[in-house]
Amino acid sequence: MIYLFNSPVLTGYGDWRFSGPLSLQTARKRLHGQEVVSAVGHAASAALLTRLLARPVEVRRVAVRLRLGDSALVLRLLERLPEGMVLDERQIEVLPYELGWLHFAGQAREGHAAPGRSA
Repeated sequence: MIYLFNSPVLTGYGDWRFSGPLSLQTARKRLHGQEVVSAVGHAASAALLTRLLARPVEVRRVAVRLRLGDSALVLRLLERLPEGMVLDERQIEVLPYELGWLHFAGQAREGHAAPGRSA
């Protein structure tokens, strides 16, 4: 499965590969003919990706857990925003950004602490 993210996030423990930056042409090729699920939680990011990718990107503020072999095209803003700031379409257009490719290559093998507890 291929997802769209509006920030790079590791959805669990394991072996990850984050590559990029990708050209717009490369990003479009990787998505071409694929089923793509949006996990983009902000309207301005969805609008920017819709324009860049020339395909609809819906706003879906959902938690996603990538499975073995899954990947995500990531919109990576290159500036840290102030806490609580939500951008509109005009504001996000002027920020520097990159597109990256996040791939989940395997499950973690070390550590067996219960969630919410340190080992």
